[in-house]
Amino acid sequence: MCLLTFIPQNINLDYERAKISANANPDGFGFAIHAGVAIIKDHDMDFEKLWMRWDDLRKTYKGPAMFHFRIATHGLLNVDNCHPFDVGDNPQNVLGHNGILPLTMPLNDNRSDTKLFAEIVLPHIGGVKSLDNPQKLEELGQWASGNKLVILSVDEDTENDWYIVNEHLGHWKDNIWWSNNSYVRSYASTYVNYGYPSSQYLGKDYRKAHHMDMSMMMTLMKIGLMTKDSSLEQK
Repeated sequence: MCLLTFIPQNINLDYERAKISANANPDGFGFAIHAGVAIIKDHDMDFEKLWMRWDDLRKTYKGPAMFHFRIATHGLLNVDNCHPFDVGDNPQNVLGHNGILPLTMPLNDNRSDTKLFAEIVLPHIGGVKSLDNPQKLEELGQWASGNKLVILSVDEDTENDWYIVNEHLGHWKDNIWWSNNSYVRSYASTYVNYGYPSSQYLGKDYRKAHHMDMSMMMTLMKIGLMTKDSSLEQK
């Protein structure tokens, strides 16, 4: 299910918490740092090796950042499926995710659902700049109900340096946003959740939370990432 963090400017990640997070989510690791005119991005299957590079870079580059700890749900277990990912073919926007997105994965596709979303879906629905519209940000959050996304941007077309989709589903602790509690030792030792977290919504609110606006539904069907049957389930 993964652990995703957002680390504000001038804040650093504690090694001990990061190590607990890595033990609980051991299927690959990655980070991105907003460096003003570019985004520094790195990945590794070995947490300790990646941490050394993170620790060295963080001494110089102190902008907003994310660090991701993966538990594989879709896609191969390799460095190519480690978050974060470029959005489309634009390295000025990068995305990390915690959850399982409601996508129909193409047959024999070795990408994770997140990589598919970053490369194809988000660009097709307007890209990161569309999230500057509060309604579009809310619609994405409703479609991705139960999921959490962090996006960093140095793109001149976007209004913000960072975005958190469904921020309320995570929490802030010691000036860092955490997508779940798997950085806590007692929680991490029993962390085996590979599906959607329990929803906070009930009754009509639950149905509203899983509603997909028609434009996104048609986009996903057009590019083959949603079938007519699965679209009916969204209503």
